[in-house]
Amino acid sequence: MSPAQENVTQALGPEETSGLALRWRSGDTAALGEIVRRFQGPLLAYAVSLLGRLDEAEDVVQETWIRAHRGIGELRDPSGVLSWLRRIAHNTAIDAAKRARRRGAPTDPSELEERASRAHVEENETPGGGPSLTLGSIIAAIERLPETYREAAVYHYLQEWPYPRIAAALGIGEEAARQRVSRAGRLLRSALREAPEGECHDM
Repeated sequence: MSPAQENVTQALGPEETSGLALRWRSGDTAALGEIVRRFQGPLLAYAVSLLGRLDEAEDVVQETWIRAHRGIGELRDPSGVLSWLRRIAHNTAIDAAKRARRRGAPTDPSELEERASRAHVEENETPGGGPSLTLGSIIAAIERLPETYREAAVYHYLQEWPYPRIAAALGIGEEAARQRVSRAGRLLRSALREAPEGECHDM
């Protein structure tokens, strides 16, 4: 199955979402596995939009799943499971920022709150268009994008989602999603052209 085909099969309607969430809440581990497979991408994109770093976002998402599984009995609206998971991810990111700040890291929890309030390239073109680019250099450039475009870039370039799904995840129309991805692509190409030579080859 191609990435595009897989992305289409991952689209969930409200009834299917509710059904999976109810099965998860009743202890069905297979349902949990399916929810993780389908919602890992949106959660990761949201965490990246908050934290600005893919590695930190991955840690937050992993902890989010642990917290969610422990607290699945608190889920009141099964059809809103993604919104519920995003709230857990938000709180987990804030906690991570507080821990980092105690260690002397510069991450400010109040800045994450501001990013969260705002966090709600042309098609099939590799940003930068140069043969020397690596996945590591693209990820690093995405991490430096403004919050408005970071989530769209993760969906498009890393998750390879089609535009209708990106639009649904961002809560905007398909044309607006295309425009946001296009703007993100231009910003990425500019960032990659300006990156130091060594960074472009760094994984």
